[in-house]
Amino acid sequence: MRNPLKRTAKKSIETKPNGVAVDKVEVADSKVKFFAAKGIGKKRWIVIKEIAFDDITSIDEQDSKLAVTWRDGVEVFFTKNNPDEFSKAIEEISKVLAERRQTSEVVDKATLRRNELMTVVNTSLEWVNGAFDVLMGLQEKHVNWPRLETAAASLLTPLEFSGQTLPLFSLDFAKVSAAIKKEASKDTSKEAFDVLKAVNNFFGGFTADSEVVDAKPTLESAKTVMCAYFVLNDLLLGKLVGDVENAKENSEFDRVLHKMCEGNFNVNIEELLAQLAKMDARGDWMAAVEECRRLFLEQVKPSL
Repeated sequence: MRNPLKRTAKKSIETKPNGVAVDKVEVADSKVKFFAAKGIGKKRWIVIKEIAFDDITSIDEQDSKLAVTWRDGVEVFFTKNNPDEFSKAIEEISKVLAERRQTSEVVDKATLRRNELMTVVNTSLEWVNGAFDVLMGLQEKHVNWPRLETAAASLLTPLEFSGQTLPLFSLDFAKVSAAIKKEASKDTSKEAFDVLKAVNNFFGGFTADSEVVDAKPTLESAKTVMCAYFVLNDLLLGKLVGDVENAKENSEFDRVLHKMCEGNFNVNIEELLAQLAKMDARGDWMAAVEECRRLFLEQVKPSL
């Protein structure tokens, strides 16, 4: 009769490792291949798994197992005979993944810089237009204050730009609008110039060491475009004031336009200068100003 008090020895249970058993790992042609040896005697190498580098997000070795996180999830592999296989594979794949991450970071930063810079450029062009519209309107014999107030109304929302790749940039048209409501020509002119000064100082502060690799447009090209636009509007303002010669401004505008051509901007200098020459304070100066601006931006923006 079996003694119910007698202890029986438990059989040891060998737990099978979780994962896929492999005998060799090969890294080549932007892929990692896992092989198993098949057959007796002269063994044949059979590919049991193949994963492209582009599909891998991470690779890690823990407890003699290799875990590969990729597009379809996580694959775990283990080897009993060749533990060094995993170490070599990890080293090679980690190097590739690091290079890929670095490239991705460069591309992402370049894209971010472009988006931020284009936002600042496009917004600044609007503010430059508004400030110069006010200054030009003040040159009329009888200032049309309601029209200036309408022009200022579109810029009453202050600009507070806080980017990741560009410095803080803020603009406020409130003081210009307040001076217009008082119909105070001198104060209106001063406040409008202050807005232009703020835009000019922002772009003038760009330096070569702040450029981002592969980012287009570059800070230098954006700076050049804004400089040319300032000079163009200054020339238009000079024509309204009656400054017929404008020798200095014309020379500067020609210099900046040639610099833009050297910087791969597709600018038709003759066409721009010809349009500028048509500006006549006695006619519809607003239409002439808008046409000069349109022509300039139409030629320049596609190259940004």
